[in-house]
Amino acid sequence: MPAALYKDLWLSGSMLAVLGVYVALFFIRPTGEGWGYGWNMVAFLLYASPAALLASALAGWRSGKVAGAARTLARVTVAAGLIFPVICFVALRAKA
Repeated sequence: MPAALYKDLWLSGSMLAVLGVYVALFFIRPTGEGWGYGWNMVAFLLYASPAALLASALAGWRSGKVAGAARTLARVTVAAGLIFPVICFVALRAKA
């Protein structure tokens, strides 16, 4: 990772948050707890999507403060965070 990411903790944190929701999406499985089959995935969509969008907005704000490879990683984080709700919905439909 570029050295600028070590100095900009907000950008590093937003990158880790977006990466975290994608990793969690990979491991989540539909279960039949409480409300019925697959509702845990719907709850994940409702809770993780705003987190990914907020992290994406934060990375977009910080991308103007860094340069070079860190700016490229910030823009990738913005794109990954913005498309997360769509990817999460597609994964929900595929898994449930």
